[in-house]
Amino acid sequence: MARPIAPDHADKRAALLRAAAQLFAAQGYAATGIAQLAVVTAGSKARLYHYFPNKQALLHALLAEHLQSLTDALQQVHAQADQLDLDGEARLALLMHRMIVLGARHADAAAVLRHELRQLDAAAQAALAPQIARLEHLLDRAITGAAPSLDTAQLPAMRAALRGLIDAPLGAAFSAQSDARPDAPMHDAARYAEQAAGLFVHGLRGMLAASQHTDRTR
Repeated sequence: MARPIAPDHADKRAALLRAAAQLFAAQGYAATGIAQLAVVTAGSKARLYHYFPNKQALLHALLAEHLQSLTDALQQVHAQADQLDLDGEARLALLMHRMIVLGARHADAAAVLRHELRQLDAAAQAALAPQIARLEHLLDRAITGAAPSLDTAQLPAMRAALRGLIDAPLGAAFSAQSDARPDAPMHDAARYAEQAAGLFVHGLRGMLAASQHTDRTR
């Protein structure tokens, strides 16, 4: 007969994942041994193995849950933008603001996603591929909403540029200030997101205008 799941199982699992994210972000996945993980996150190997069979499974769960939180947040952004009938630039600013806030509040998991995804084996990476594709689709929707004439072949580069602005130290600093004050409305992050979105859209329009000029002169 299977053992019943403890009422606090989900809370303990979430706390374990947060502790693992701190370790992986601070010293890297490869440099973090299972013994250290067990002591820091669960207290013992037996307790750690109660939640995850190995270090790969733990990393996969951490990344999958962070990707899901990002996806849920961006879906909410698009729903809110649709409800408010926001134009493309305002939608993009709202998306950037939400990602800055989420990235600051889950900074360790965000760092692990940026730097440790390739530590997963091929099967685990393939299992995350649909989540990553969905997240990219939501980012692309915001980008093309702000620049409808953008060639789809340019979307990966624009997506990378957008993520660079979102991950910029200035944006992280604004978010960290507000994260230290959980009740703060994060006006600084919102202002940064609005300015960064304007800069991004201005750059997009300049690039499109240059491309159109080149096409006309050929």
